Amino acid sequence: MRRVDLPERPDWRARCEQIGFDWHTMYGAAYWTESYAYALSEAEIDRLDDATAELYGLCMRAVDVACDTPGLLDKLQIPAALHDLVRQSWREGDKDLYGRFDLRFEADQIKLYEFNADTPTGLYESSVVQWLWLEEQRQAGLLPAASDQFNSLHERLCDALPVLAGNKTLYMASAHAAREDEGTVDYLIDCAQQAGIRTVKLDAADIGVCAENWLRDARDGQLIQRLFKLIPWETMARSTMAPTLLNSGRFLIEPAWKMILSNKGLLPLLWELFPGHELLLAASWERPAGDAAAYVEKPIFSREGQNIRIYSTDGALIQDTGGEYGAERTIFQEYAPPPKFETGYVVIGSWIVAGQPAGICLREDDGIVTFNLSRFVPHYFVKESDNA
Repeated sequence: MRRVDLPERPDWRARCEQIGFDWHTMYGAAYWTESYAYALSEAEIDRLDDATAELYGLCMRAVDVACDTPGLLDKLQIPAALHDLVRQSWREGDKDLYGRFDLRFEADQIKLYEFNADTPTGLYESSVVQWLWLEEQRQAGLLPAASDQFNSLHERLCDALPVLAGNKTLYMASAHAAREDEGTVDYLIDCAQQAGIRTVKLDAADIGVCAENWLRDARDGQLIQRLFKLIPWETMARSTMAPTLLNSGRFLIEPAWKMILSNKGLLPLLWELFPGHELLLAASWERPAGDAAAYVEKPIFSREGQNIRIYSTDGALIQDTGGEYGAERTIFQEYAPPPKFETGYVVIGSWIVAGQPAGICLREDDGIVTFNLSRFVPHYFVKESDNA
């Protein structure tokens, strides 16, 4: 993988906004970046595809073990009232929609940082925005005509959503205060409608509870029988919606068993199940002792790079990102900083849709921890017989 300087499209901001991508700049900082891109080889794409499929398989085994092992759901701090729901959703085969593995990728080595299994954003820019960039840069002659992208997100989402919705109206909700969250839901609504599904958009505040403890649309009282929620399971479990989850929990996308995978306790669980696996970083529930290698401490529910602490080999704290998480327990993971290029540290997000690898996105930051505002940089690859 290499960084390639490229001219920006002269009207790139207008082109982004024409397709609804109006969060290309956030809080005065560039989010979408196209003055350069990352070029990968076909062999590298194949390795990422294979690694993503293998990691998903490891995660499915971890869910199976978590559901069958007494005390493990408690260890993951999943509320006891929801344990039966989690197990039932797994054992009866409730389907999941999508997730994103965050990976360290350098030379021939791929390592899992974490799995964003419940509410990952960056979906629209990964699927549509960077594909439009690829097409227009090819047309302008700035990329080889044979350039391609690891990107089947749109097709896979349109295929997967009807399976999950069945013949029901699909309600789709986010906390609209975050523009990128709303944009993700808007994109999934478009995918669902293209697939022939009737959709209703609502804000998290519009999700009501009826007297019988079922979820309903607070605006018109309609029962919600299918809900895509860009709202973390752990948030719902600790909200006024909690009493409804025993009734309506099987109607939610993502399914309840995703509570196991969206929890950073997954990382030590994977290491216990597959010690030394080439795709995993060493992880544990306990702080490393003695002359351990440098390590990272992560709260099990943290998101967007918050409350990450990095410790040196002598146990000294060298970075603390701060944030709103950390009251819950933490896990510890081997320290392996992302590879550094001319403009920053790069993490690859590898998407999975309905259990199938579906593409990648690249996030770049000046620091070693990736945040929600870290730069999104498009990618391309060419076949081995062509020149990048």
